[in-house]
Amino acid sequence: YMGAGDSMAMPNPISAGGIGPALVSGILAGKNAAEAIAAGDVSINGLWNYNLEFNKEYGNKTAGLEVFRIYLQSLNNDTINYGMKNFLTSKEAEALSYGKTLELSLASKFKFALKGATNISAFSNLLFVINKMKEFHALY
Repeated sequence: YMGAGDSMAMPNPISAGGIGPALVSGILAGKNAAEAIAAGDVSINGLWNYNLEFNKEYGNKTAGLEVFRIYLQSLNNDTINYGMKNFLTSKEAEALSYGKTLELSLASKFKFALKGATNISAFSNLLFVINKMKEFHALY
């Protein structure tokens, strides 16, 4: 069988937004189902290309976002607020929430150095999470 969207746990792990992945997965499921029927092979092997295409188009972001979600849930509000004020620009935070891998800008690193290392563990944890997000993204 094949599934798409929310029924297959495809929403964005950070925002729970599901329209984008539902559209992508629905289109790819239909395309791959039609190809499998035309080829006379609706087995797991015949439908496997759907999995590969979804991971290439959208799913590759999801693993990294799951890492970021787990990290965010481990923080209290004060630490999140501190990080948003001292570590990330709004563009970097937005990019992370969409599953994009990023390098902290020179401005972010310089800003952190100027503010002082009042929360060095939060900064080092953020760097660790960003690197893990890149590792997971590379797996796909």
